[in-house]
Amino acid sequence: MSNFRWQLGLREKLLLVIFLVSTIGFLVLAINRVMILEGAIQSRTLFRMESIGNILSTELLPKLINKDQVGTMLLLETTTRQPLVDFVIVVDPESNIVFSSEPQLEGKMDSFPNTPNMDYFGHDQFIRSFPINNDDQEFGSLKIGFSLAQYRSDIQKTIAWSASLSILSLIFILASSWMIITMFLRPLVEINLVLEAVSRGDYSKHVSVSSNDLIGEIGDKVNEINDKLKEMAK
Repeated sequence: MSNFRWQLGLREKLLLVIFLVSTIGFLVLAINRVMILEGAIQSRTLFRMESIGNILSTELLPKLINKDQVGTMLLLETTTRQPLVDFVIVVDPESNIVFSSEPQLEGKMDSFPNTPNMDYFGHDQFIRSFPINNDDQEFGSLKIGFSLAQYRSDIQKTIAWSASLSILSLIFILASSWMIITMFLRPLVEINLVLEAVSRGDYSKHVSVSSNDLIGEIGDKVNEINDKLKEMAK
């Protein structure tokens, strides 16, 4: 490994440093971006769930007061047609399931605890309870099993988008760095060629000095030494 490292040219070493620094920077930015977007997606999904539950519990209350079983079941079935909803049940104060979008659950005890959080790598469903009551009577609660499929899909798209953006940005930076490094190293390459010619006794070549920086000063010194050696060789 050490032999390979020392065989790298100056340009390759500079590019390697830029690659490592850029990769670390983009990795940090990508993780931060994913976390921010995941939070936004989660907030949006929770808001949709909360809206569905609140609207449904409000519409269910008068039907339960009037003991409208047909209207209650129709409302539950209509709700389950929404892409986000897996099932809907109505639980009485004694935790008995009195209405359900899945008929086999009716008459059984409620065995659907609320999901503690929307951990992406956790449950397939997010179960949420919404109380159903008015001023003088408690009817129990409404429980909705929300599908996390769309939530997972949105998170996966976010990760893929962030990774693709970071990779494309890294490729652009590396390509730009390669051209810039090549441009800045060109005078050093020319100085090296002149010095090689001098070592062979050829004093005809000169460095084209086009800058007033350190590299330009080195080029002037090389030309000066080259001219002196040329005079001494006469």
